Amino acid sequence: MGSRIVRKRSFVFAFCIISLVYILGVIVLDEQLNFDILDVIKVEDVVLILSLFTLSIFSRYVRWHLLMLGHGISHHFSKGFFFYVAGFAYTATPGKVGELSRIVHYRSVGVSSDVVISSFIIERFFDLVVVLVMASAIFILFPQLWIVAFAIIVIIGVIFIFTANIHLSKGICRKLVRVKSPRLARFSCLVYKVLLNINQRLSLKVSLSCLLLGVAAWTCTSFILVYSCYMLGIDLPYLQLISVYPTAMLAGAVSFVPGGVGATEAVIVFILNKFEASIPIASTVALLVRFSTLWLAVLVGGGCSLVSAFLVSNR
Repeated sequence: MGSRIVRKRSFVFAFCIISLVYILGVIVLDEQLNFDILDVIKVEDVVLILSLFTLSIFSRYVRWHLLMLGHGISHHFSKGFFFYVAGFAYTATPGKVGELSRIVHYRSVGVSSDVVISSFIIERFFDLVVVLVMASAIFILFPQLWIVAFAIIVIIGVIFIFTANIHLSKGICRKLVRVKSPRLARFSCLVYKVLLNINQRLSLKVSLSCLLLGVAAWTCTSFILVYSCYMLGIDLPYLQLISVYPTAMLAGAVSFVPGGVGATEAVIVFILNKFEASIPIASTVALLVRFSTLWLAVLVGGGCSLVSAFLVSNR
């Protein structure tokens, strides 16, 4: 119990530090920002952005719910929603703490950790495929970002190889189990279970469903940037604008910075500036988009985390 409390405190501390650094960065870069132009934002603009955010979260959860049903897990739709969204509270913390929180919440209703992890990997795999395709319009124009595309393709390839060739994965896990390390043996067994779950559950129907719901979720998220640019007077072709946020997200992912904090914003500013948007306008767009996606998700996830804790404690 004591170690759990320490871990919770360390994650909270890490989140506070990251948030503080982010806020300090905004203050330091105040001269490079142009918050006065935010006066053009109307109530209906806020409603539209919140609607896009909500649709994105809902699309992601529907996909997650279908994956859990595919594993034979029948849980209440609304309870599962709180369990799932609670994971977003830890988006800006080191490691995959959000997924760990989902494991803990689902374990309380009898769902094993390997099922949750395999659903997470399937979810992220199709996210990477969708986002990579959406970002292709920018990658073609910016050779400087090809290394990001290459890294993502490698990750997708590795996941595909080890899940499609289950015999290869089984052989590697068997060798690791023979190593005289109980912890490594347990980890190897878990990895094999996860890969086996993915191999057995990932049918053509499931793949298409995950792909379409991923497109819906990321289109909504990407359109927040498109609409923000429209509000702040950045006039660029739609195909290029809708590719900006997926590209920035991939760059943030390969940076291994928690939540892509800083890296994602920097790439948004870099791309918009290359399209002749001024640094102050591009920086303001980047912050507006991130507050409407990352930090709003953290806030909503925090609320769902409290609800999830209540649901678990009152079982």
